[in-house]
Amino acid sequence: SISMTACFASSSFGKDPSDQENPTFATKTKNYNWTKPTLSIAIPALIGMLADPLLSLVDTAYVGRLGSLELAALGPCTSIFHLAFNAFRATTTATTSLVATSLQHNSEEAKEVTAITLQFGLVLGILVLTILQVGGPAIL
Repeated sequence: SISMTACFASSSFGKDPSDQENPTFATKTKNYNWTKPTLSIAIPALIGMLADPLLSLVDTAYVGRLGSLELAALGPCTSIFHLAFNAFRATTTATTSLVATSLQHNSEEAKEVTAITLQFGLVLGILVLTILQVGGPAIL
């Protein structure tokens, strides 16, 4: 079976990616084996990226049962929560990359990166909480 990349390349340029002109292209795109280390990095990153949309979906589903006025009131709150949540999204992505890179060197470095990132996340969380608590009424 050929991957979507190979099919796209084949149909886009009118050439079979397994041509002798570029044999490494076909080799790189046909099969990718998901290894345990790759999955151990990819799955937490995926969960982190899906958390905000799933929380918004659940909120909308439950508040939607109450009525249209309540659902309309949820709109600004969802936007504010989304903005606050995105403050952490960059941290999640950067942490995943930094821990993966540091694991290649040694586990102590990975522990240090994790500890620093958790401290940064805690400080950032307290900052966002304070801003939303103090400025919440003005933001709404």
